[in-house]
Amino acid sequence: MGKQDIIGRILSDAEAEAAAILKEAEARAEAIRKNAEDGAEKEREKAQKEAEGKRRALLEGRRAAARLDAQKIALSGKRRVIDVVYGRAEDKLSKLEEHASLALISSLLEAYAEKGDEVVLAEGYPFTAGVKKLAVVRDRALNVAEKGAKISGGVILRNASCDRDLSLSSLLAADKEAHQAELAGMLFPGAK
Repeated sequence: MGKQDIIGRILSDAEAEAAAILKEAEARAEAIRKNAEDGAEKEREKAQKEAEGKRRALLEGRRAAARLDAQKIALSGKRRVIDVVYGRAEDKLSKLEEHASLALISSLLEAYAEKGDEVVLAEGYPFTAGVKKLAVVRDRALNVAEKGAKISGGVILRNASCDRDLSLSSLLAADKEAHQAELAGMLFPGAK
């Protein structure tokens, strides 16, 4: 073998080795590309699932907020109706005829007045003279004040140790607090 043959053989072997290395590099590059595509596809699917989960959670959150807002609006409407009912009750009680009004004041004094209390009626109460003649006023030595309070009706009882607000608005507010759920059930049967 001559020098040329040896050089030719070396070049031929080098070309074959280079071709093999190139082929192996292309195969590796293809495998890397395929793995990258597969990884990217998996990441895309994962991201889509996460996005879908977040979308559903957000949608459910908005639905829940909408339901809550609707319930708040309904509750607010029910409260307004109950407020109107109690407002009308206070208005009617403040406009009772003399006999009924004196009976109401008498029952309040019987239940809550202590000996020597000062009885303060509503400003402009038309039956003050009748209150002064009530048996409970005489029996408990109650003093009916000449100056009235800014209340719609009922009384305020005062003594040295405390004041007791028995005005119609206070009594009705306490009644409303105690019976609001029951009243709502009667006014809005079947409502949640």
